[in-house]
Amino acid sequence: MLSPLLSMKASIGTTLCYLRFANSKLSINPPSVVLHVSNIKRECCTSDYLRELFSEAGNVERVSVLGKDRSMALVRMASLEESFNAVGMLHGRSFSGRKLQLSFTKSRL
Repeated sequence: MLSPLLSMKASIGTTLCYLRFANSKLSINPPSVVLHVSNIKRECCTSDYLRELFSEAGNVERVSVLGKDRSMALVRMASLEESFNAVGMLHGRSFSGRKLQLSFTKSRL
């Protein structure tokens, strides 16, 4: 069960909307074309391999592998609809023995 809502900003247009929960590191970013992907096995975390995986959900514009341990990546989809498809298809999916974790991010790619 989620903690009580600590703060919520919402607006119409291009202004950022987000939710943040009390006593939790959880914050929910607004939908975006850039996805943060984590819990990836180091051996499988290559741009080419991730591009092939995410192409099941739509057109992939760019992939960037993050960190020294290479267990995270940012993936930019061509449209918001395709990023929703990717989250729906791939979040929680078993990938080389690990469950992928996908989230929308404010990061630019």
